[in-house]
Amino acid sequence: MVAALAAVSSLVVVGCGSGGGAGSPPGADDNEGGMAGIGAKGGADMGGRAGLDGGAGSFAGQGGGPAGGVGGSAGTPGTAGTNGGNSGSEGGAFGGGGFGGQAPPASASHEHVYTEGARKLSVWIPGGLRTIKGVWVNWKRGAEPWNIGELGDGVTSGDGVSGGSAVQYYHKEWREFLASLGLAVALLDGNQQSDSTGIAGGQFTLMSLNKAAADANVGHPELANVPLIVWGHSKTTVLGASFVNAHPERVAAFIQYHGVDNVARSMVDIAKLKNIPMLLLGGANDNILDPQQTLDMIKAGRSAGAQWGGGVEWGLPHGGGNGALFYVRKSIIFPFLLATINKRLQFSSANVAAIQDIASANGFVGNLSTFEFSAAPSFMGNVADSVWFADGAMMPLWRDYFRTPAQSSQAAEASALAHTLVTVTALDRGVTEGVTGTFSVTRAGDISKSLMVKLNVSGTATTDDYEGLSTEVTIPVGKHHVAVPLVAKRDSRAEGMESVVLSVAADAAYTSIGPSATMLVDDAP
Repeated sequence: MVAALAAVSSLVVVGCGSGGGAGSPPGADDNEGGMAGIGAKGGADMGGRAGLDGGAGSFAGQGGGPAGGVGGSAGTPGTAGTNGGNSGSEGGAFGGGGFGGQAPPASASHEHVYTEGARKLSVWIPGGLRTIKGVWVNWKRGAEPWNIGELGDGVTSGDGVSGGSAVQYYHKEWREFLASLGLAVALLDGNQQSDSTGIAGGQFTLMSLNKAAADANVGHPELANVPLIVWGHSKTTVLGASFVNAHPERVAAFIQYHGVDNVARSMVDIAKLKNIPMLLLGGANDNILDPQQTLDMIKAGRSAGAQWGGGVEWGLPHGGGNGALFYVRKSIIFPFLLATINKRLQFSSANVAAIQDIASANGFVGNLSTFEFSAAPSFMGNVADSVWFADGAMMPLWRDYFRTPAQSSQAAEASALAHTLVTVTALDRGVTEGVTGTFSVTRAGDISKSLMVKLNVSGTATTDDYEGLSTEVTIPVGKHHVAVPLVAKRDSRAEGMESVVLSVAADAAYTSIGPSATMLVDDAP
């Protein structure tokens, strides 16, 4: 079943045979639907068609009923799973619809918009996720012009999108990547004047997320307290910096892209924010903001022991130039997220993601002058002239991307693409018998080719307790992730809580980054 899922990873896998629950996150396209009922015991062919709404079986078996329907032939929708049961009725300790008693997730992604005067917050929710682990927050202040033609297959000029930060919100590749880590995406379209410090805009963002949490149509009450990953570009870096400074307890990471100036620096209390991983990027050809400001802020933070890294991107102006976000997403931001998010966001006993501190001594440090690097305790250079990252796999990529003077942005990009980084994420804290949980295997780097990833499986649970895992999965061409389902088997034995641990095995084709991922199985009869 895993091999079949790998081939259609852009779809939502729902209504599994044996009464399975919701499956993988969707592809990035909002119109991509689910697959109709996977046959009982995984043996029958999967129905449904890519790009269309899934057929019968979208929610069949969510409660963990006895068996799903038999799948049709290739390309033909299967029948709905039978006797699925209602959410929570047969799920044991965690509720039938999801670990922790949550309702089954929507099969397709959906968007919700909240407004107040001149402000608007748009929230994109990936389908197939029982729990949102975090929200990527884009700040867009006013109608900043943007060449929509640069967005490739994300949006077109007819979509009426303006503002650099709106690029990420609407771009399909950004959505797919972020969803694979369990993240929703939000875009604040703020008020040009009153949001200039980010205080009013930040309060509105939190208020809107609270509304989304209480909205039955959204289906994610955890949004009221979910950790945030904040992005700021140019003027919106000021918004982001002041928000992070006001609400550090909510922020898992902060990215400042071509936006550091004296105002942004004055918004940051280093002592308060030193344990929040930050990525600070300047543009070598920025004619609006001096890239030296970015380096000075990194050095000021590192002098105080802050977990900050970054550098100056060669050949890029303030707006990033033609295809700028193409370059940064491929080269440095996606790897930074792989190095950081799974270490910062861990499921708590309340079945929601909580922010975890990363000990600075467990990180890696690079010299901004020589580009040599080492584990933090072994670093022999000047800390005030250094960067810090959470994972050692980040360091060779950082060195190759930033170290060559005066190289073009394309050359820097090619240097970074030589590094393929792979991580694994548990999108569910756990499952009960008869319910399907999902791991996601995600890569950063060149996606022009498929990538086979080897996995190690460990933990206290055995294959008598689950099925569906494979030790090899393939990320398809043009995609950043593949879903790996875990189906908890029904049996008559009461073995209590057990664990399944998935990690990326070593291989010459890629470098493993981030921690292993753990999912719990409530093995109750």
